Amino acid sequence: MDANKVLEQAQQDTATQLSQGLRNSEWKGDAANGAAAASDGIGKRLSMASIEASAMVNTLRAAMDELTSCQTALRDAVERATAQRFTVGPGGSLAWQEMPDGRQATSPEDQASRNRQMTGFQEEFQRIVQRATDADGRFAGEVDRLHPADLAGPSAWQNVVSDAGGATDARAAQIPKDPAEAAKWWAGLTDEQRETFVEAWPSAIGATDGLPSKVRDEANRIALAQQIEFRQQETPDPGDKARHDSELAKLLDIDKKLVDGQSRSAEQQLQLLKFGAEGDGRVILAVGDPDEAANVAVLVPGTGATSDNGDLDRVYNMQMAADRLTPDNPGDVATILWLDYDAPDAIPNAGSRGYAADGAPNLDTFLNGFQAQNGDTPHMTVVGHSYGSTLIGDAARSGNGLAVDDIVVLGSPGMHVDSADDLRIDPRHVWAEEAPGDPVPEGGAPFHGGVRAHNPLDFDMTWDGHGPGISLDMDSPIQFVTPTSDDFGGNRMTTNDAGRSPDGLLDFPAHSSYWDLKEDRTPDISLDNQARVIMGNYNNPDSRMQPQLVDGRMPG
Repeated sequence: MDANKVLEQAQQDTATQLSQGLRNSEWKGDAANGAAAASDGIGKRLSMASIEASAMVNTLRAAMDELTSCQTALRDAVERATAQRFTVGPGGSLAWQEMPDGRQATSPEDQASRNRQMTGFQEEFQRIVQRATDADGRFAGEVDRLHPADLAGPSAWQNVVSDAGGATDARAAQIPKDPAEAAKWWAGLTDEQRETFVEAWPSAIGATDGLPSKVRDEANRIALAQQIEFRQQETPDPGDKARHDSELAKLLDIDKKLVDGQSRSAEQQLQLLKFGAEGDGRVILAVGDPDEAANVAVLVPGTGATSDNGDLDRVYNMQMAADRLTPDNPGDVATILWLDYDAPDAIPNAGSRGYAADGAPNLDTFLNGFQAQNGDTPHMTVVGHSYGSTLIGDAARSGNGLAVDDIVVLGSPGMHVDSADDLRIDPRHVWAEEAPGDPVPEGGAPFHGGVRAHNPLDFDMTWDGHGPGISLDMDSPIQFVTPTSDDFGGNRMTTNDAGRSPDGLLDFPAHSSYWDLKEDRTPDISLDNQARVIMGNYNNPDSRMQPQLVDGRMPG
């Protein structure tokens, strides 16, 4: 354990002993209350001092890595220059007496060539020295900023967080944003460098697509604990208290999910791949180990999805249903709840295409990152429910499509395409379910469905109207197409019957029935069919193990 960790542990132990000692004593009254408040203040200042010290250590580590890298680069350049028969002086000066092959430079051409080579080395030396000089100045500034401030002042906590964050930004900026480059960068680090990045820059590492899932999980758990502590310690302005409390509640809910998940089986342990408290909350949670599983499914939830609702239970059910298909190989499937977009809050918002357009690039990047880390080895399925299927449609129809083997959509209002052919995947690998009584496919089709006939109207519909001066005749030749329409293409799978939806569109059981279990806690038809796609059972020669179709054609 290094000195920084010893200091941090000592701070935590001291604060805990001081606080608990007072609270567990029999001391009562105003003086006791005052002492307890004072001990809380001391604990808070100890925590702030620990954060400052930790940020200082991280900054010095980063400086050491950067300056060591410059030193290595300069030594390499000097060795190459020496190998070319240049004499390198103490200050980096260069001189030569002969050509690299040992002969004399007798011609003007030889001399010019030699001088150009010398100039190239001199410029390389200067670039490396300038890089080291810039790094020295940058890190010196960060160290100057990290000093014991007024740890008792009203803005002390905000100052500490700001100081530590500033020390973090410069190094975190080195982490590649492109998933493939991030995977390559991580593979090139030493174990010590990896540990440093996880401990010093957990938020940046945890949010980087292309890194191993276990690494992101470790980093995000550190970052989550830090963010919870930050918000619990800070005192927001009165006008900002509602936002502050809402964000803290979301973070605490994610933490509770992680704690509760520890009681699950080994095959259903959680990994936190991303999180955020802004808006309705962002979270990517894996059930199982995606980097080790042979089959991986990613669920994109729809309207009303937030970081603290019940979508995680659906992902648990998906993992269970798929894993039971291979009883001799438990844990060969992982499922992921992907909520890294701002989902529509309610049905009146669900007619907008903007949520899907904004979220589609995030899904594409996440899947590309997973492929960059794991290659084509795992069988990948993306599953979209309700508006989540619309987002998948936007992501799949762009560029080179999605890095998946199968697309499954449940209760889809449409995918912004006219047919499965537009999703840049073999239509036989597109699977759709529509439960009897689910009103969303028909109700959402005018907003997100494709069309069978050319639609001359260009408008942006909302739930409350179809655009100024525009009205739609549903009996007109224009027919809207969803993934369960007859000629959309792809496969339509059988579902369980959850019953007709009640009047009104705010509570309809059929639309949420795709993950239902039977009374014996085994998957119902809808969930079982999803599991069969997730496990690639359409390749099973036993038709009884294949997904059950209403219509369509199996791959192969």
